Amino acid sequence: MDIQLSISINEQLRKYEFMGGDEDRVTELEVNRATKRQRFDAVIAAVDTAGAGFGI
Repeated sequence: MDIQLSISINEQLRKYEFMGGDEDRVTELEVNRATKRQRFDAVIAAVDTAGAGFGI
C-alpha cells in the first residue's frame, strides 16, 4: 500500500474517532479542506501564470 495513502487513511480514522463517529461532521470538515485546497491551487496557478508573463 502506498505510504501516503496509508497515512491519509489513518488520519481519516483518527478524525472519525475524535468526532465520536459523527460522519456528517467529518464529511463537512473534508469538504472545507478540499475547498481550501482548490483555492490555494488556484492562487498558485495565478501566481505561476503572472510570473511567466514577467519571465520569472
